[in-house]
Amino acid sequence: MNKERLQRELDLLRGASFSRIPIDGQQYIDWAYQLMLRGYESENLFALASLYSYEEVSIERYLALVVNELGLDIKKSPKELFHVYVKDVAKQVVEHKLAADEGLLILNNLWYDTLETDFSNECIEQFTYLSEDITLMDDEYTISYVGLTKENCAKVIEEEMELLLLLDEENLYDIVDLIYCNKCKALRRSEFKKHNIKGRWLCKGCESTEYMAWCDVSDRSQLLGLIKEKMN
Repeated sequence: MNKERLQRELDLLRGASFSRIPIDGQQYIDWAYQLMLRGYESENLFALASLYSYEEVSIERYLALVVNELGLDIKKSPKELFHVYVKDVAKQVVEHKLAADEGLLILNNLWYDTLETDFSNECIEQFTYLSEDITLMDDEYTISYVGLTKENCAKVIEEEMELLLLLDEENLYDIVDLIYCNKCKALRRSEFKKHNIKGRWLCKGCESTEYMAWCDVSDRSQLLGLIKEKMN
């Protein structure tokens, strides 16, 4: 029994409930059926696989029994399940198992669907900015991403997903403002400060203007390479 694989499958089923992808008891019934096809056998598993989607109480009961038999954890917090699901979507996009625009739509909708939760969903807020800029491209105008075009749009989405997978959970926020400061020789955030009349974007650490910005499409590949290098 590949317990790690089974736990991930269960976590993804539960985590998908945060998205607008319809999920109900049928998902667990289908999972039970697939487990049987893979050679898992038990009376409770058979009972779960033979239920109808509207039998919610019975589904919940037999799912708990199957989870217990398989030695799986059903106590993960909503926040943990949220991150499992988000990272799975990102991984599928990076590995080209899910189209870039489909992955973007899922995470964009997911951000709105989890606004009222008691955990932060800021780790995917940048996907709402990216979605907005994509809708503005026809007017040749963008707000957050410099150099975004129809031709490089899919690549930009994939890079956004890749960065999401690279950074630790506590560093996932404000990706749009992420820079590599040439003076600090480190990853920093940019901030806008008034300068004369117009103002300008500066490194939040040293106020230098010499940096590579994640929001600048022309800088992304090099910046992504530096991040990978620092993490190895």
